[in-house]
Amino acid sequence: MWFLSLVISLASALLGILAKQWIREYLTWDKATALPKTNIRVRQVRFEAWEDWHTPAIISAIPVLLEVAIILFVMGLVLFT
Repeated sequence: MWFLSLVISLASALLGILAKQWIREYLTWDKATALPKTNIRVRQVRFEAWEDWHTPAIISAIPVLLEVAIILFVMGLVLFT
């Protein structure tokens, strides 16, 4: 149970890092040197990718994964003692 808890904790940390990178890239769509039409196209492509990858669902799953990891860790601790 401890090993599974560790794996789930590391997976949630990885998802958190990836989510932070996705959000940073998503928010930097406006380039001052590009044409407005190009900026709009880039923003639309990123928005569609954001929806296609179900990014809001992935971001909301991170706390759930951490809660499951904590529960597994505590269960392993109880079984160990």
